[in-house]
Amino acid sequence: MKKIKKIVILYLGIKDENDNKTFTNPELKFFMEKLFVYGKKKDLKFYRSPICWYNSNKRNFSKVWTFENNKWKIVKNITPDVVFNRCTPTTELLSVKNEIACHFKFVSSPVFEEIVNNKFITYLLLKK
Repeated sequence: MKKIKKIVILYLGIKDENDNKTFTNPELKFFMEKLFVYGKKKDLKFYRSPICWYNSNKRNFSKVWTFENNKWKIVKNITPDVVFNRCTPTTELLSVKNEIACHFKFVSSPVFEEIVNNKFITYLLLKK
């Protein structure tokens, strides 16, 4: 039996468990549900979490959303194999994203995002 890979998709959100921001966009909700179901067939377990649910002391996500039995529910204390960053690049979140990237495989390097989303930094690095 293959080991199931746990993938957390980060997004901006509030701490409240009743945060339904994830689900206000019907196209996003549809896509996420299909992704989570498809992932299960490929031994991938997807989770969705606001970045503020990352617990730096325990190096895990204290809570995450998952889609099981056609319902969204919250699961606690998930340590992922991979983190996929879907947060808007902001300087305020850079330190948290860097910390997460130190402990887990991280898709979309926080440093790279900072460079490509900041015209001045890009100019300094690539003057010509």
